[in-house]
Amino acid sequence: MIAQRRAGSRELRLISEISITPALSLVLVLLLAFLIACPFLQGGHDAASGEASPAEVATLVVDASRNLMLDDKAVGRDDLNEVLRKRLQSKPETGVLVRMPADLPAQFLVDLMESLKQAGVSKTAVTTAEK
Repeated sequence: MIAQRRAGSRELRLISEISITPALSLVLVLLLAFLIACPFLQGGHDAASGEASPAEVATLVVDASRNLMLDDKAVGRDDLNEVLRKRLQSKPETGVLVRMPADLPAQFLVDLMESLKQAGVSKTAVTTAEK
């Protein structure tokens, strides 16, 4: 409460008005903070790409000796492009998940990703595992 003195008078009158401006500012700041934070708290959405997951995923496993297995079937490095092209002709939205040991050289992964790109694969993901 604020005390106010009337002009020409010696008595004080109490003003019991509450200013709503600071309260309204606080509410708007909190609303803005929640609007920004809510999309990050929701799960199940890939914010980086904004794209949906592919309908079918082929798993390409690379072992420590660089042998390739596509969906539990051994495939040679030279045959990989042909096998993937055939699969993409029947199901063009197929994505490839590459699983490989973390200690393989990065250049091997780069060459493998280039090979997948040449085969026509547009959606890929890579996961590594420690020994």
